[in-house]
Amino acid sequence: MPTLPGRWPKIHSATTSRRSTLQLSRAACRNSGGTFDVPELENTITAIERKMEASDFWNDQSTAQQTVREASRLKGKLHPFLKLEERLQNIEAGVELAREFDDADSAREAIAEFLSLEKDIDSFELVTLLDKPSDPNNAYLSIQAGAGGTEAFDWAQMLQRMYIRWADSRGFKVSITDEQEGEGAGISSTSIKIEGEYAYGYLKNERGVHRLVR
Repeated sequence: MPTLPGRWPKIHSATTSRRSTLQLSRAACRNSGGTFDVPELENTITAIERKMEASDFWNDQSTAQQTVREASRLKGKLHPFLKLEERLQNIEAGVELAREFDDADSAREAIAEFLSLEKDIDSFELVTLLDKPSDPNNAYLSIQAGAGGTEAFDWAQMLQRMYIRWADSRGFKVSITDEQEGEGAGISSTSIKIEGEYAYGYLKNERGVHRLVR
């Protein structure tokens, strides 16, 4: 009979822990001022959809378009959470089946899916903290080389590349709107437009001085 992977005993308790995390996310912030209230989101979306079904909904084009955008925004917050719940439920079912039949292949598959899910849950938890009205917006990033000559110009270019790679890894659209070459190397300044959901929320704490430590 095949032997389950060594990490397998930890997976059941880990999935239970992640189930608790999602349940806490659902239960959290039910009081006023909450940042991610699942029942409230569901109720609001339902109310908006009923409003959109009215025969006179499109009489005021501007208001109707704002309402449609708001519905899309709220669904964009809720659906990732529901998808995570669904994925976790599927993994839990796979866990139980692999246990029941002592199936090593199914166990390895469940472990791989769980590790992927963990990363996505961590990303989701971060997004729930980005609750300021401006957080979902695009961002403009400006980098200015400080004093230090060639090394400062090189460092500014390194930062530019780092932020571009980060934005690309998240699927954001990146546009360099302005760039000034440094004297002899690197860049003296640059302005970058980063377009994507929560780009500003992710980047807002990057303001300030970034020093190169050798």
